[in-house]
Amino acid sequence: MTDKLLLRVSNLEKSFSNQPILRNISFEIHKGEVLGLVGPNGSGKTTTIRTILDFYKPNSGSITLLHTDCNKHFDQVGRRIGVMLESSGMYPLLTGREYLEFFGQIGAMAGKELAAAVDDALDKTGLIDAQNKRIGTYSKGMIQRLAFGRAILNRPALLILDEPFDGIDVEAKRNLMDVIASMRHEGLGVLITSHNLKEVDEICTRMIFIKNGRIVHDNTLNEIRDMYREDAVFHIFFHPDVDGAKVQALFPGDPYDDVKKVLHARLTAHHTKEKIMDIIFENKLQVREAYEENKNIEDIYMDFMKSN
Repeated sequence: MTDKLLLRVSNLEKSFSNQPILRNISFEIHKGEVLGLVGPNGSGKTTTIRTILDFYKPNSGSITLLHTDCNKHFDQVGRRIGVMLESSGMYPLLTGREYLEFFGQIGAMAGKELAAAVDDALDKTGLIDAQNKRIGTYSKGMIQRLAFGRAILNRPALLILDEPFDGIDVEAKRNLMDVIASMRHEGLGVLITSHNLKEVDEICTRMIFIKNGRIVHDNTLNEIRDMYREDAVFHIFFHPDVDGAKVQALFPGDPYDDVKKVLHARLTAHHTKEKIMDIIFENKLQVREAYEENKNIEDIYMDFMKSN
């Protein structure tokens, strides 16, 4: 996947006043990948992003973007990164369009290219109707969308988003997620930090858990779920007249509540929903309801934080 490599962070170390903040951080982002960087406050997420963006120089380790050493030549590739930081600066007296035009000009855009890029950003963020209103009149959600528009203005190869969905309504959030998904399929790579694990779970293809400046887990979302698949529980609610003793005899290894007439079957590779239901139907046990309960991403995250 070398030809698809956008960003490589290798053995990154960063300290402030001899206090280690980042400890041997290594990861890659490839074209079409959305990587979620998740961890508690003070875990090193923001320092990682600021070091990638050349705000901080690492004590050791390397960062390459599009096969260029960012520690030495960030000025050559920095414009290929679109950035939306949590504290994106705004100019309240400018209109939304003027704001995007201003940053487009800083990025060496002009004329028809600038106009087309601004139109595209306004369209993708749903701000066309508000483009001529002053930013000082914008809601927090509109400001978030404008900051996202600024981040995609230069059609970046890599997009870095710090808490991108904070303060926006459900419809606007869905719109931005759809834009990210569409751009990902065009080859964009994305790095997202967020405190909302459900949002990260919905949009990301891979997730890194970081704690005390160390990566404690780095896998695709499917790999993470596969690791916890055997923690899934299949809850089967039987008819009140079912013979509880018979249920217990058929499933001796699974907890059964004869008062509520419910079996809590832990699923494994050999103890599947299909096999369980086959046994139930073969023995003519009447079922009222059945559903599978899996650990969600928040449960999985807490498990990793507690065990590392």
